[in-house]
Amino acid sequence: MKKSSFERVNIVFPKEVAEELRKIPSGNRSRLVVSATEKALQEKSRVGIYERLLELRKKQKPLPAGTIVRWVREDRESH
Repeated sequence: MKKSSFERVNIVFPKEVAEELRKIPSGNRSRLVVSATEKALQEKSRVGIYERLLELRKKQKPLPAGTIVRWVREDRESH
């Protein structure tokens, strides 16, 4: 990444976390924080999507018995 694609952000950590973070070489600290933050944001997004799917599921009427089996058979026969 180009240097211009980075932005400095000040964040506050609990003392114990900050002490552990200081043990990591300074160049690797930012990479660790970026990686962990990206992972947490992706997980938060997935949870939001899952919750939205659950909401949509509650609003939909149940399918008649055998509908999914019929759809699968139709799909298999189409190939």
